[in-house]
Amino acid sequence: MFKRGYAARQKVFDAHTMYCQDIPQDASPLIKDSRRARSEAGISDADIVKQMATLPIGMLSNTVPTFYWTLWELFSRPDTLAEVRDELDLHAIVKQDDGFALDVAALKSKCPLLLSVFQETQRTHHIQAAIRKVLADTMLDGKYLLKEGNYIQMPG
Repeated sequence: MFKRGYAARQKVFDAHTMYCQDIPQDASPLIKDSRRARSEAGISDADIVKQMATLPIGMLSNTVPTFYWTLWELFSRPDTLAEVRDELDLHAIVKQDDGFALDVAALKSKCPLLLSVFQETQRTHHIQAAIRKVLADTMLDGKYLLKEGNYIQMPG
């Protein structure tokens, strides 16, 4: 039943493996740094490829819109924004000799208000629209024909 899905996923992994054997010089720093960080953490090359091959799915379809809506929610509520800024100043902004740094781990562990705004944003602004290619002519409910080769978008 799942053979075709696994085979398709394996094609993506194989293509990404070939890409990673000779990453272009002009590749995104995200790709280069992500690969380096995983390698330094002791993750095997095969697992790095699997993780990186799926990165754009989450990055593009979820992260960007969720980030936008989180900012929208914060800036729409000046009192909450002020509280989140105080929380960040107290727990996540680290003063250094040459400026400031953000303690990313503290965002989740020490900034409960920011985390709850983020989680509520995910709950109330559901960001999920799957796009799939129609592999064969398919009739839905006896009245909707999905033609092979076309794409459909399915809202969450």
